[in-house]
Amino acid sequence: MWFKIIIILISVISLSLAQVSFISALPFPFYEFDLLIIFLVFFRALFPGLKNIWIFALAGLIFDVFYIPVIDIFVVVWPLIFLICDFLSSNVFTNRSLYSFLATGFFVTIFYSLILNSAFYLFRVLSSEAGVFILDKGFWLALGSKIILNLLVIIICFYIINFLSNRLRPVFIIKRRYEE
Repeated sequence: MWFKIIIILISVISLSLAQVSFISALPFPFYEFDLLIIFLVFFRALFPGLKNIWIFALAGLIFDVFYIPVIDIFVVVWPLIFLICDFLSSNVFTNRSLYSFLATGFFVTIFYSLILNSAFYLFRVLSSEAGVFILDKGFWLALGSKIILNLLVIIICFYIINFLSNRLRPVFIIKRRYEE
C-alpha cells in the first residue's frame, strides 16, 4: 500500500512540475493541454474513493508555489475539481467505457476552466482590474483547444491502458433476477 501511495505522489508531483515548467512554455494550442486533468480522470477510475483528495490538494500547492497568485487559488480549485470528477464518475458516468472517460474529461475540463477563471475574475474585481472573461473570445478559443487536446490524449491513453490491462473494460450494473 505504501508503495502505491509513493508512486501516486511521485506521479502527481512530476506531472504538476511538467505542466508548470514544460507544457506552459509550448506554443498556442499546445500549452492548453492539461496533464493533471487527464491524470485525474484515469486516477479516479482506477482508484475510486474520496480519501485521495489530499493528492490533488498537493498538486494545487505545487501550482500555487510556481504561479504565485496573491491568494492560494489552486489549493482550493484542484480538490474541488477532484470532487466534481468523483461525483461524475460515481453517479453520472458509472461504467468504464471510452465514452464515460471522454464525457468526464469534457465536463471536468469545462468546470476547471470556469472555476479557475471565476476565481481570477473575483480577484481582479477586488483589485479593480475586472474584465468579464465569459465575453472574451480568447477564453472560448482557449477552452475549445483545451477540450480537444485533452479528449485526444484521453482517447490515446484509454487505448494504451486497455491494451496493457483489463482494468478499463466496461462494467455495467447488472440487474439480478430473483427466482421465485
